[in-house]
Amino acid sequence: TWPFAKGKTYRLGHWQNKNVPDPYQHDQAVFDETCQLIQQCVADWKPYI
Repeated sequence: TWPFAKGKTYRLGHWQNKNVPDPYQHDQAVFDETCQLIQQCVADWKPYI
């Protein structure tokens, strides 16, 4: 894979220990939940960037 990226690459949900689900082919409610999770995860990253 990409050994030079080890320890430098993180998931968006790293600080919440969550994965962001792919809402593709789901209803609007799943898109809304995913959007909310992304917003929360981005807010968690702010202190670190």
